[in-house]
Amino acid sequence: MPQGTDDGQQEQTVMHFEVHPSVLFKLGEDLITDDAQALVELIKNSYDADAKVVRVDIDTEGWYSRQTGEPVEEPNKPDPEVVRGRLSVTDDGTGMSLEAIRSGWLTVSYSKKREMKASGQQTPGKRTPLGDKGLGRLGVQRLGALVVLTSVPLDSDEEQAQNKVGTLRNSVIIDWSQFAAAGTLRAVSLDVTTSTIEATKTGTTVSVLGLHNMGYWEGRGELDLQKELTSILSPYESAAGIRFFIKVNGTEIDMRSEARRVLDAAPTTFRFTYADRILEVTSSTSHSILRGRNPEERAAYNQLIVPDGGFRFVEWLLSKHPSRAAELGAESGDDRYFLRFKKQVSLDDAVSVKVSYSDPGRFSGEISSLSFDQNDESAFDKASDLREFAEGIVGIRVFRDGFGIRLGEDWLGLSKQQTTGSSWYGLRPQNSAGYVNLTAAENASLEETSSRESFRETSAWQGFFGLMQQIVAFARISQEFVRRNWVIYRRENLSPTQLDETATPAEITRHINSQLREANSASIRSREAREKLKSLDKTVSELKSSKEDSSRAIWTDPALQAAIDAAASDIRAVEAELSTLLDELDRVFKVVVEIRGSADLLQEKINVTEERIGRAWESVALGLSAELLAHEVDHIAERLRGRSHQNLDYLKKQVPADARSLAFAEHVRSSSAELLRQVSRLNPALRFRRDRKTSSKISTLLATAIEYHRVRLEVDNINVSAVIEKDFDVIINEGKFSQIIDNLVLNSEYWIRRHLQQGRIDEGKIVLTIDSPRLMVRDNGPGIPPAVQDSLFDAFVTTKPEEQGRGLGLFVVTQLLDSEGASIRLGDHKNESGRPDTFELDLRGMMPPANTHG
Repeated sequence: MPQGTDDGQQEQTVMHFEVHPSVLFKLGEDLITDDAQALVELIKNSYDADAKVVRVDIDTEGWYSRQTGEPVEEPNKPDPEVVRGRLSVTDDGTGMSLEAIRSGWLTVSYSKKREMKASGQQTPGKRTPLGDKGLGRLGVQRLGALVVLTSVPLDSDEEQAQNKVGTLRNSVIIDWSQFAAAGTLRAVSLDVTTSTIEATKTGTTVSVLGLHNMGYWEGRGELDLQKELTSILSPYESAAGIRFFIKVNGTEIDMRSEARRVLDAAPTTFRFTYADRILEVTSSTSHSILRGRNPEERAAYNQLIVPDGGFRFVEWLLSKHPSRAAELGAESGDDRYFLRFKKQVSLDDAVSVKVSYSDPGRFSGEISSLSFDQNDESAFDKASDLREFAEGIVGIRVFRDGFGIRLGEDWLGLSKQQTTGSSWYGLRPQNSAGYVNLTAAENASLEETSSRESFRETSAWQGFFGLMQQIVAFARISQEFVRRNWVIYRRENLSPTQLDETATPAEITRHINSQLREANSASIRSREAREKLKSLDKTVSELKSSKEDSSRAIWTDPALQAAIDAAASDIRAVEAELSTLLDELDRVFKVVVEIRGSADLLQEKINVTEERIGRAWESVALGLSAELLAHEVDHIAERLRGRSHQNLDYLKKQVPADARSLAFAEHVRSSSAELLRQVSRLNPALRFRRDRKTSSKISTLLATAIEYHRVRLEVDNINVSAVIEKDFDVIINEGKFSQIIDNLVLNSEYWIRRHLQQGRIDEGKIVLTIDSPRLMVRDNGPGIPPAVQDSLFDAFVTTKPEEQGRGLGLFVVTQLLDSEGASIRLGDHKNESGRPDTFELDLRGMMPPANTHG
């Protein structure tokens, strides 16, 4: 409206944002990545409409009218009014009213479902809606040239609605080509037709005509399409209360039976459920995993396992390693699965303290470890009809209410954990198949991205991922337990030795030398036997001489003459055989002499190796301490650099400028930056420095370590203190002692931080008690769980999440103490939960000889 002013006239024009049609196509292409995902978005709409049956019909051969959507004859020449190919999704849901079509289909990004999910509402069929962004429907434009939507909504009549029937049919045809020439979306009119019909069942059919990507649906073969669909629709378990039927060019596709066959045929299966912050994992293992690849391994399997189905091996395994078996929940199985495992882990123990996590909600699933070895006599051997399908569905897939969330192929990072070589017994990305079942109701906090191909990095995702990593770790540990011990069992039964399996390298070489000495004694006896053979020659000669003398006698016994001849012949034959055997023994004894020289060389190498290993463990321990130092220096330097930046900004604003203060602040900033750079290089540059041992009071050594950790930890509400009951002297390198204490304090610190984070304690406490000749380390963390109490000081034993714990800290402490003649054990004291909470160090081996007692 024109308005008069002193300077002239002004004119205001009211405008609105308009949307160009290209935005519609762009959103559909960016948010829906391929045709399979576009199809699943249509099926999700059926689920949200409380459908119980959904039928997908894909026809790549028929022709259809662009105006009516009805089938027509194939044209003799190109005709723009007909299109080829149809994909239709038909359901028996509640249908769509005119308002639902207007808001649910024709209003971009409007979603009533979003409001329902936010307020915790469910559909009349008690389902939590899967869709919530109002964008999934845009995927249909990438499927084909036009969309025909036909829907029978619930009748307004209450009785009719209760019977799920309607008397109106709404239909609309959306021809995407009309939008290409339009300036705005509003410029294209869509005619929605409503017709009155006889009462019929409610439901909706969405048909996409003129399929764009015809090659995606045809020429792929039934098997390829089955594999493709398994990524978007669960082939393992249906969504709650809904059944899917898929037909391609008149042929029904059955994904479920084949997928179930794959999982059931696997030699190892892991099933898991998570609820109320507790994850339970069970494993079933077939003895076929022990079959092996080469003829020797297969022969051992046939001899030791096949006759009794592995019963004796399981019996030996459980009795040989009862503590480890109990930790893994191992027990004897049945004819199909000869061994089973079971483990429970809490959410708080599963996730790293370094991340913020929360309960992701209930979920369950199953993972099978498959074998595609060409020599394996399994359901997946080279000739198996199941092999190709199994290879197509490998991967651990995540489904929400039966619909796939298309994560990366190796979203669990299995390939990063896998070592090279065939001795890796964990899950491999190319040999694992399975699923995780989520629901919209239970797992609403696990939010998908707009592309529906990943989860948002939320605290719930961190909790879920940490729990899944526990399953991966359990799979590796349980399978290692079986297969590594199978190697030992096989050796003990087929290549027995007098040595115990715990024998040290030194004990093994001593045993070899002992056996070689026995062989040397046998060599001496062999030489003696050869000398006696010479006397046997003399005896034979004497027999012949006696025979000749008797033959000249007046009375001769022919029988005696024949007996003498036979005896002489037998003795000669035995002599020749013994001579041959002794020649063979001489050759063996020459080999024995060579072996003895090799054994001596082996002993020398072992001595050098043991010394190097000892140094290596010292380096490992020092490295752990250095990690801590580098971490703290990094934080201090970073804070210093930050404060110097603030001071520089402040000083630059002062008038007049203080050049001296500015120069100093700049020096602090650059120095802190250089310190950060140097610290980042600390770990790889460390080398253990051997200083001479000194005699010191244990309290003096401890005071230095405690002061360091006290200052470091008190800011986090963790108190470190010492109690001196009876002080004593020790002789040790101070650096090595610091490494021992650092490892023990770091171990306590980790578990105390978890306890604090979980709100189970208000203050962390680490108490070191000196009571000659022992040092006790106690904390108020969760204590030591029963499952690892017997194996706690072994290498690579830990209850920490894999990314947080190497399982080396306590083992390093054990090695360092052992090198000084000292030891460590789990003390008898228990916390309120009934778990041991004290490490007891016996330091008598470090004490000066005159003071050793206790």
